[in-house]
Amino acid sequence: MRRVGIYQKDLGKTGWTEHWVNSIAQILSEDSEVEIVHHDPELDPKEYGETLGVDFSRIMFRSVPVPEWPDHTNFQSQMTLKQESNFCREFSEPYDLFLVLSSEPPFFSHARRSILLTPFPKFTFDEYYGHNTQEWEKKRALSRWWLKKYQYLKWRARFSSYQSVLCPSQFSSQWCWNRWQLMPQVLYPMPRAGFLPAEKKETLIVSFGDFSAKNSKRQDVLINAFQEFYDRMIVRFELEEGWRFCLMGNCSDSPEDQTFVEKLRRKAYGYPIEIQTNVNVQTLQNTMAQATFLWSAAGYDVKENETPDRLESFEIIALEAQAAGTVPMIFHTGSAAEVIHHGMNGFLWSTYRELVDTTTAILIEKRILPILETGAVKNAENFNQSAFRENLKKFI
Repeated sequence: MRRVGIYQKDLGKTGWTEHWVNSIAQILSEDSEVEIVHHDPELDPKEYGETLGVDFSRIMFRSVPVPEWPDHTNFQSQMTLKQESNFCREFSEPYDLFLVLSSEPPFFSHARRSILLTPFPKFTFDEYYGHNTQEWEKKRALSRWWLKKYQYLKWRARFSSYQSVLCPSQFSSQWCWNRWQLMPQVLYPMPRAGFLPAEKKETLIVSFGDFSAKNSKRQDVLINAFQEFYDRMIVRFELEEGWRFCLMGNCSDSPEDQTFVEKLRRKAYGYPIEIQTNVNVQTLQNTMAQATFLWSAAGYDVKENETPDRLESFEIIALEAQAAGTVPMIFHTGSAAEVIHHGMNGFLWSTYRELVDTTTAILIEKRILPILETGAVKNAENFNQSAFRENLKKFI
């Protein structure tokens, strides 16, 4: 039987990326001996699987010590090509097929066949090796030229040890080309099970995204939009009353993130706006089933060509909203257009005004909403487990 190893440096997280790679593990375990290589000896696979929504019953877990990761920007302790080739060799060598989940350039693989799973490429070649630092600029021109040539040799050799690269979206794939000069194939994630429409939708708008002091999900913009919608549009166009807005997402215990959430609560005061942090999947599924719209402002005011890392590499929450028959209204950037077909199963907006006006227009023209809800559910079916399995077969 084929031996498959899947390396996950940060195993234990419960985001869509982990669901993506562990869904691959679950499917491969049906006809292969699958082992997940990780660094958490205290991990409870059963509990983790239940949280993630993945069946680990046929999967083994192999905990290995955390290696001393090299600092590639330290020019005084650069590894030779042979040293880099042997670094973490024992992770991959036992397997016929080895998969690595990483947004950074991976270590060398020594399996018979290897696949790199990259949600989004993190560094360029120059950033990875610290070529934008003062220490680099202080080096003599000839030293820089020679060292850069040698580093590039190691860089290409490292990627060459992987026969395939998979990304979750065309957006990520394009940036792999821009940053790593690789053209990966795309394996779209599937929505988690349990996102289903309620029999009757409520006058509810929902948003889901991490609450962070960095404000990358721009919940403040969404609160402003709902307040205008509530104050002006409902009365002006005699819309159905009772509209609520629920913002959900994870929030760390850091003082900065907690302060950010309190600022949002103060901003929302006096309006039917609820902020829920660290909700479980079932609560999210129940709320999404009841909601009419999903609003997202992730990427708002972000310059895509300068900081693409701040954008969504795959709009999984929009896809899960569609599975629940909820109409997604997503800021038009990143991978949004790969999930949302504008005007057919959701809407892409570019300005604050467009979000408020489009939501209002859909409610005024009552025949549009059922069409959008049906289109959303049908589109989510294109990403279901059967489609995921068929696509996976093409690559593995």
